[in-house]
Amino acid sequence: MSTFTLLSPQRSQPVAVGDGGAKTALELLALARAVAKALPPSSQTKQVAVVCQDRFHFAGAVCGVWMAGHVVALLPNDRPALVAQVQAAHTLLAVVGDGQVAATIDVATLPLAQPKEEELCFEGTRVAACIYSSGSTGAPVAYDKTFAQLLGEAQVLAGLFSLGEDGVLPTVPCQHIYGFLMGVLAPLFAGAAFVRQTPLHTTHIMQTLTQTHATVLVASPAHLKGLAILCADGPVSLPRLRQIVSSGAPLPPHDAQALSKGMGVDVTELFGSTETGGIGYRRPPASAWQPLPGVSVATAAGLGMDHLPAERLLVRSPHACGAEEGWFITQDMIALADDGSFVHLGRSDSVVKVGGRRVDLEALRQALLRVPGVADAAVVGLSAPPPRDLEIGAIVVAPVVTLQSMRAALLQTFDPVALPRRWRFVEALPHSTSGKLPRAQLVSLFTPHPEASSRIGCETRSCTYDEPTGTHHISIFVPEHAWFFGGHFDHNPLVPAVVQVNDLALAHAHHLHTDLPPLRQASRLKFKHPIRPGDLVQLTLCRKGSQVVFAMRVGGVDCSGGVLEFAEAGA
Repeated sequence: MSTFTLLSPQRSQPVAVGDGGAKTALELLALARAVAKALPPSSQTKQVAVVCQDRFHFAGAVCGVWMAGHVVALLPNDRPALVAQVQAAHTLLAVVGDGQVAATIDVATLPLAQPKEEELCFEGTRVAACIYSSGSTGAPVAYDKTFAQLLGEAQVLAGLFSLGEDGVLPTVPCQHIYGFLMGVLAPLFAGAAFVRQTPLHTTHIMQTLTQTHATVLVASPAHLKGLAILCADGPVSLPRLRQIVSSGAPLPPHDAQALSKGMGVDVTELFGSTETGGIGYRRPPASAWQPLPGVSVATAAGLGMDHLPAERLLVRSPHACGAEEGWFITQDMIALADDGSFVHLGRSDSVVKVGGRRVDLEALRQALLRVPGVADAAVVGLSAPPPRDLEIGAIVVAPVVTLQSMRAALLQTFDPVALPRRWRFVEALPHSTSGKLPRAQLVSLFTPHPEASSRIGCETRSCTYDEPTGTHHISIFVPEHAWFFGGHFDHNPLVPAVVQVNDLALAHAHHLHTDLPPLRQASRLKFKHPIRPGDLVQLTLCRKGSQVVFAMRVGGVDCSGGVLEFAEAGA
């Protein structure tokens, strides 16, 4: 029977650094003992949810749950509604936190136990964790992982990245399987130290890398994009950093190139899933994936599984949750090379039928990302009124790219029927903290807002007021089929200047300032950049006596502005 040793008390290097101070292996064992003692008694193995934000608290809580003989429940987030949902479906024994959310046990206030000079050893066949998927395509799904599957993969990753006395900074939450493995378990195995906090924004990530002297950055493409943009301005000096690891979604090639060149470090992508564990890795600019050590990949055609699409990916791995005849059948499609490497062709569940033709949504997304000036993109299938059953919607972050140029680029590869019919232009995609794009949130971007103006057909998404500056900030969505696009212009529709001034700026000014007299004139008008169908307009209104200064921006680009001058009393 195989056993796995996670931690030795004789370890001299710290296990954790960063906010809250450095912590040793003995301190981690003391916290784990305290958690194990605080858990309510149970004659049966139960699930215990761990929702700690501090990575040291998280690691101590996880080890404590294991010491007590229970199973760690890793939820995709710590929202009360989700905790209640899992509690109702699976009967959690306890919820362990560190003061950030409601929990039955708060590790931040536990009296620490006296640590024993013992190693943390676990039987491989025992269930270690129940990991809930992110729910990006629906309700979260639970997957049981044994110690052999979980700790075995952590050992593989520790060896793959040669983690020794490294400092590992994860920007991915430890509740996510990737963040758990690369941000907690692999460093513990290798003798490396993980950073306790989880920075998400570019400035905070840079500050934390500098302050902690971290040598390995573990992140998702959503978090790395800001660093890639920073690198575009010139080399970034982080002399201790030697490795960047990315997972959770494909890393755009131009971002990988910018990071490698700007920071002078290797970038490695990991490919896998909660249910399969890690499958492969690649180091850009290579496009092909290499299977992880101990993992075998095949296609349905190669195994003679005629009931499946020929290019369907099958995985044989000691880290996979379940398999058919030793192989786990995925929803991914690959082209397998003779040397065992493979190119990812998208997912079979991303293929939809539009007008009787098969369209790969992931292939569309990748094509959009290759358009110069497109920073991020997502593509979804949307229900449509008859005679269509489905339409394709695209959400893009592209401040200076026109809809026409994107359509032209897609037409070089795709038939017209395969192109998105509905577009949304946003400042940022709604990535989760693990880098995923929840489908429900993407689809909601195409749902009309309840405060839509029936008079001009635009949707007022939000309105906030900044009291110190006296400025209203209004977010307005411009739909594709608004009446004012008729004849203006047929092949290059733009929001007319009169609509911008009269129906957007002036209408909102009168709505927000009911005491304003009639408009006398509009002055200092400037129209610098067109506003197009699908744009999300950021309108600002600042009242100064009998004048209202307005400005409109789309994706950070100045579009128009001017001054609305109202008739003064008695004029």
